[in-house]
Amino acid sequence: MDLFIKYAEIETAYNALAEKKEALREKIVSQMKKNKQEKMETAYGIFTVAKRTNYEYTQKIAKLLMNVKLAKVKEEQQGKATKVESEYLRYSVLKE
Repeated sequence: MDLFIKYAEIETAYNALAEKKEALREKIVSQMKKNKQEKMETAYGIFTVAKRTNYEYTQKIAKLLMNVKLAKVKEEQQGKATKVESEYLRYSVLKE
């Protein structure tokens, strides 16, 4: 039982740190943009405002993607698709 308690405690601490990290990230990016800096070298590491490109496709491509999705479901239902399962640990906080 002790392992479960430790895991729950670490999960709680991890989530709290992740929230703090996100808040700091937003402040750092904002400050760097304000100062027109894309890269900042510090004694702790290099901070870079990176860009991620995403695409929004035309209706034609959206329809093709939907057809592929439907074809996948059909193959799953017909047993043609190969099912691959992996194990992982899922943890949920108890609601009070």
